[in-house]
Amino acid sequence: MVSDKPIRIGLLARNRNQKSTDRKSLKGASEGGYISEFLTYVLRPLLHEIVKYNIKIVTNAGGLDPLACKSAIESLVKDLDLDGKVIVAAVTGDDILDKVHNDNELLKFSHIQGNSEDTEWFPLGDKKVISLNTYLGAIPIVKALNSGANIVVTGRCVDSALVLGPLIHEFSWDPYNDWDLLASGSLAGHIIECGCQATGGNFTDWRQSAFSPDGGWNNMGYPIVEYFKDGEFFVTKPKYTGGLVTPATVGEQMVYEILDPGTYILPDVILDLRGVKLKQVGENKVLVTGAKGRAPTKYLKVSGIYSDGYKMTGQLVIGGIDAWNVNVEVLGAEHTYGGLGRPHPSPCLVHFARLISKDSVSSFVVVGNESSEKVTFDGPTHNDNIIPPPLPKIPNEMDGKIDSGMMIKVPLIKLAWGRSGDKGDVCNIGE
Repeated sequence: MVSDKPIRIGLLARNRNQKSTDRKSLKGASEGGYISEFLTYVLRPLLHEIVKYNIKIVTNAGGLDPLACKSAIESLVKDLDLDGKVIVAAVTGDDILDKVHNDNELLKFSHIQGNSEDTEWFPLGDKKVISLNTYLGAIPIVKALNSGANIVVTGRCVDSALVLGPLIHEFSWDPYNDWDLLASGSLAGHIIECGCQATGGNFTDWRQSAFSPDGGWNNMGYPIVEYFKDGEFFVTKPKYTGGLVTPATVGEQMVYEILDPGTYILPDVILDLRGVKLKQVGENKVLVTGAKGRAPTKYLKVSGIYSDGYKMTGQLVIGGIDAWNVNVEVLGAEHTYGGLGRPHPSPCLVHFARLISKDSVSSFVVVGNESSEKVTFDGPTHNDNIIPPPLPKIPNEMDGKIDSGMMIKVPLIKLAWGRSGDKGDVCNIGE
């Protein structure tokens, strides 16, 4: 999967706006709208093997222009003499900037928590919104795969949908009823969506991963999901690669950017992680079970980027428990002062999020040379109660038995694993 973080979309939008002030002239253009590295470093060297073994590819490398990415892939297919052996599909409809401007719907967006103190800054005045994209789910991907596509290119969608879509297609799940299976498939996608962060690339006990056999961090193995129709799955990695696959590495990724573990809200399902079990079943192999799901809400998340002047960035290192053990740079230290140490101004791209009703968004699928086909969301849209069901209370056997004189202070890292979030202001800690 290709990383699809909000600011990456912002950079694509900035490039697109720099190339032309006329937005309409960029429709279908190939410059700056999609992740060209996907073609250069993934498809070109691997496409013959992909065709030979009938491997299907689903990627969000379409960025802001999935149709241009589709066209570029089809040109590559011809260059590699594979014409007729690959059907490429594109999913569109996530880009709603023109729609919102034309229909004056921008002010209808609201934050899901309804708390004015938590509402993200909304662009006002001369702050120009340069991109506005809806997080689509798995349904358009399923439509493309069911129509015979070998390669499916999307724009903005939730990362886990890149895995959930193929699972719905492969196992013929009901996307509007099989909530537990949809939850499990979404969890599989969530665990591997950040690549080798699930194999120890971002890990509390980082030394175990950094100095693991087969090269450690210098030769990190990316996670692999081996999925079963009943909803259970293994997480593993290729042989002869560095990193680790343990309940700890998988668990830290599992609690990444989920907010409430009982209510991880996705377009296709609400995922309840509270009963998930992680079991080591072999070397670098973890069994994942216990995901529960319920019907999704009637909303989709919208990711927006606006330009707010310029910024200069500096760094401040805050030492942790192992700060005394770090290496101090001496040779080349001159990069921290004088002209070399002065930060350079760059455009300040600001991300903001809102919600939009699913019935206000239309997605489309273009498969091969066929005409664009509209994809509708036919599932329930009545689930406004996002509060998770209660779990049975487990009695604490230590209640009333703890002598305060026995208590000692220890660093939290000695007791628990934690996972940082790139976009959140909260953290989840698991024991």
